[in-house]
Amino acid sequence: MSDYFLNNNLGLVRTLGESAYLNDLRSLDLWTRGWFPVNAPLITDYTDHGIRHSETIIERIDKLTVYLMDQSDKRLCDVEIYILLTACYLHDIGMHYEHLERLECLKDKCQEHLNIDFSNPRSLVNEEQEIVLKILRDRHHLISYELVKNNTLGIKGLNDDFKEFAASVCLGHRWLTPNEHKDKLLDDYEYDDRHIRLEFLSRILSIGDSLDITFQRADPRVEEIRNIQDQSFIHWFKHHYTRGLDISNHGIHLQFELPCTEEEVKNDDYKKNYKLIPKIALLELKKEQYLHQKYLKDHLYNVFISVVDGIPDVIYNQNIAGYEFVKKPQRYLRTMDNDLLKLVKREYDDVRNKVCSIVGSDNLDFLL
Repeated sequence: MSDYFLNNNLGLVRTLGESAYLNDLRSLDLWTRGWFPVNAPLITDYTDHGIRHSETIIERIDKLTVYLMDQSDKRLCDVEIYILLTACYLHDIGMHYEHLERLECLKDKCQEHLNIDFSNPRSLVNEEQEIVLKILRDRHHLISYELVKNNTLGIKGLNDDFKEFAASVCLGHRWLTPNEHKDKLLDDYEYDDRHIRLEFLSRILSIGDSLDITFQRADPRVEEIRNIQDQSFIHWFKHHYTRGLDISNHGIHLQFELPCTEEEVKNDDYKKNYKLIPKIALLELKKEQYLHQKYLKDHLYNVFISVVDGIPDVIYNQNIAGYEFVKKPQRYLRTMDNDLLKLVKREYDDVRNKVCSIVGSDNLDFLL
């Protein structure tokens, strides 16, 4: 039996009671704890997309849905909870699957790049590797959908009655526009006397996924054993300097800490570019807020995102997560040099332009 469900006081899990759905989730939890460690992500310089990432999303969602679960007419039913938590575990499994040549959702790319061996992606280098990694970044949600729908991997605890529903929620964890996926797979369904809201579940997962943003996801020790590219390092910095997160009925609050030496503090250009890191994080989070606010405002805690100067008195799920939120970490990621700072500026401009294309220029004041 999984220690995770025994040791963590999750409201959504308590709602399930000692049901068959909880037993399936325990089997799924055990299966993922065995599968992820021996199937490393193909994009090796990414931040964590394994079991700890899944746990954090579950804990974030559990906190986000407190208000929802108190509403008798809108609360999640047992089947919805099972589907949602299953998708929490499996939504990024497409990042770890090696046999890309077998996937229906990548057939067009395999045909487009006949010179690339998609059957052995870990052996690729240079330009071929970059092509495949970009495909993975762009389509990992489609790969996860296919793997879960067909249960290609023999996933334990994946209920045959609901695997296509769980696959649809995995697909929907990546939203680029407010109406993406509207034409496929995310309709509501009736099961026995239960109403299953797949689009709603996918949007909850998307927000929970985006809220795994704090420093635990970017362990500085990993930097010492991985060749992390500068472009990925921006995302590591974004996580590393998000020191606290609190979810309550007052909204979602973040606390950033950007370490600077006394010399760096006097350098205006350095300070200006360094401070773009939390702005990148906020742009991405508030994009999620914009994409989903219409659907979630009446169901979840107020999805209002702000920055606080210090760590809130009550830190979200501190005991469950098992981590201590501190103002001064024991170690930092490497200091940014001028080239990396320039890359941060380009990344900020790129993210800002992408978000602007989604929300419209008139809404940028809403975002920052």
